[in-house]
Amino acid sequence: MKYKHRLSRWLYKRIAHNYVQASVINPYTIKMSTILRDSGTHKSERGNDNMKRVEEALCELHAKRVLMRYETVILRGRYMRVVDAKYTLYPDLDFVTEVKKSNSRTLRLSEQEGARESEAREARSILQNRAR
Repeated sequence: MKYKHRLSRWLYKRIAHNYVQASVINPYTIKMSTILRDSGTHKSERGNDNMKRVEEALCELHAKRVLMRYETVILRGRYMRVVDAKYTLYPDLDFVTEVKKSNSRTLRLSEQEGARESEAREARSILQNRAR
């Protein structure tokens, strides 16, 4: 998928990697300060500008059917300035299916790797016993 905003790409990767329990009834919550800090996005002095940038990325994810919807709780400081925002992200069914497939592939690969490691350990112990 091609994304217009760099922040959209980063958010997609973050959600896909960290949201292993993805389901329509389990929303993913993240704060605006976390998004801006971890993504390396420039933080503006004005909280409204930061919020606008994050919401553009969320709207793009909604258009690409990654998010079904999202809710925003604005945390305000002195003089009603926007200090932070808490986003509750509800994934789209297409995204949930994609994440579940990815998780099952990862589990299958790790099980195969574990079986190969145990076979290698077994072969080494047999060789060590024969050497004695």
